Amino acid sequence: MFNKIRKPGRAKGITAWVLFSAIILVFVFFGTNPGGGGIQKGGPAAIVNSKPISIAEFRQLYERFKEQMQFDVNQLPAQQRNQIEMSTRRRALETLISREVVAQAAMDKGLTVSSDELVDYIRNITAFQEDGQFRRELYMNYLNYIRKTPAEFEQALQRDIIVNDMQTLFNDGLLPVKGEAKYQAQLAETEVNFGVVRFSKEQLEESIPVSTKEITDYLTSTDGAQLAKSYYESNKAEFDIPEQVRARHILIMADPNDSKAVEEAKKKITTASERIKKEGFEKVAKDMSDDTQSAKKGGDLGYFGRGRMVPAFEEAAFQLEKGTISAPIQTQYGFHLIQVVDKKLAETKAFDTEKNHIAKKLIARSKVDQVISVLNGKLKAKDEKGVDQELHQLGFKWEETGDFSLSESMVPLIGSEDRIVTEAFHLTQKGQMPGEVLNSNGEYFLLKLKGLKIKDLSDVKEEDIEKQEVAINRRSNEVFNKWVSTQRDAAKIRRNEQLLIVQ
Repeated sequence: MFNKIRKPGRAKGITAWVLFSAIILVFVFFGTNPGGGGIQKGGPAAIVNSKPISIAEFRQLYERFKEQMQFDVNQLPAQQRNQIEMSTRRRALETLISREVVAQAAMDKGLTVSSDELVDYIRNITAFQEDGQFRRELYMNYLNYIRKTPAEFEQALQRDIIVNDMQTLFNDGLLPVKGEAKYQAQLAETEVNFGVVRFSKEQLEESIPVSTKEITDYLTSTDGAQLAKSYYESNKAEFDIPEQVRARHILIMADPNDSKAVEEAKKKITTASERIKKEGFEKVAKDMSDDTQSAKKGGDLGYFGRGRMVPAFEEAAFQLEKGTISAPIQTQYGFHLIQVVDKKLAETKAFDTEKNHIAKKLIARSKVDQVISVLNGKLKAKDEKGVDQELHQLGFKWEETGDFSLSESMVPLIGSEDRIVTEAFHLTQKGQMPGEVLNSNGEYFLLKLKGLKIKDLSDVKEEDIEKQEVAINRRSNEVFNKWVSTQRDAAKIRRNEQLLIVQ
């Protein structure tokens, strides 16, 4: 359905992450699906200058990245699973930050979308048309489906159009020079395969082995005990567990501006209330709730804290006693019946219960430079076996990009990290590795050339040479990514690091 709402031609040439940003349609009623990796931290996910990025946006993108994985993470060992989850969370957070940086920079440079242009854009979305004509009811049905108000959807769409327009400026200004199309066609005939190990500082800290004796010695020393206590006091939010409610609900959707739909929804919610008395809440939720996702689980929404639901729903849920069912509650989505299953009071984990975990973290943190130094020594000495032994002790494994064409703008497992890609393409012999661990945007990389296939380029086809868009996209993406990096450096970015912690 999301593919249908893109206006033809407008997003042409856009980078992968900007393309994706255009379909980050956040569910403002309930910003994730249950079981979404345990991400329930408070506050915004990040603040770019003065603009917050919501946890709901972060969670939505994080879940989509997980869905794109071509393997079942749950089948992996716990340590490797946590490493992948932490890396996926960081990737989601940094993608949203880059998107917001581009949007702000574009608007600062005067890029805007007029009301008429926005209306025209929406009217030309084929999903909202019938027989070539815009139908408001299709538009409203879609907004109900994604649980957004028109203002919320249009504001997000306006921001995405501006981001797309900024990318278009780079495309239009960087047309290929004569002969470059042939060069790109030649690159397309060359394939390369890299081995990649990629991890964040947090993942490295989690992977560094720390013995029970080291933890005991650390906490019995004056300095260690003081540092652990200081960490606890300075990071109290990390140990806070907010008040939470576990609830079930039945939703009968209705557009508040459609009086007929509202009356029908009232009748249905009344019927649901009567049926609950005889059949139980879960059965009625499965039969009647328009929230199809939670309906499968008898209306169960899991545990949630304040700020996760729309105000009317949240107020009712937190006021109800455990085991009770609300009267019908009206929100912008329709009418709800709420059953409170359980309640958890806010609490703070005590220092004594967390001190071993804190000590382990601080000890591992102090060893990061030492571990990187050892790896650098092995790499400089071209000791491939030694590098593999160090990685094995840390629980890290080589992953292969698989054969890919040099004409591609994104390197598998690496992406478009400028410095890392440059270092990768300096490798010319099988088994060759850079002489040090590479670092970019808070992540570490180890690279190894696994294979290089150079085909006969003497008979490059004319139709391949004519595919100039490859050259346009490649150059514009490179320049665009450098520009984004410059804008990120200039921006004031505050990240909610708690979102990167895997429990």
